[in-house]
Amino acid sequence: MIFSVVIPVYNVKDYLPKCIDSVLAQDFEDYEVILIDDGSTPSTSRTAVWARRATSALRLHRASI
Repeated sequence: MIFSVVIPVYNVKDYLPKCIDSVLAQDFEDYEVILIDDGSTPSTSRTAVWARRATSALRLHRASI
């Protein structure tokens, strides 16, 4: 059974890498990490895109504004 970890990424550029690293360091299986970008600043958006490239478990959802 797959489960999801949902992380809001609105203007959290300084904290996002540590947050994602923490989730990825867990030893559970069959999971996905969903990053929800609800119109954050470009630097936060770039960090989220970079993080998505780190593993196939990450998904990035950008809300339309």
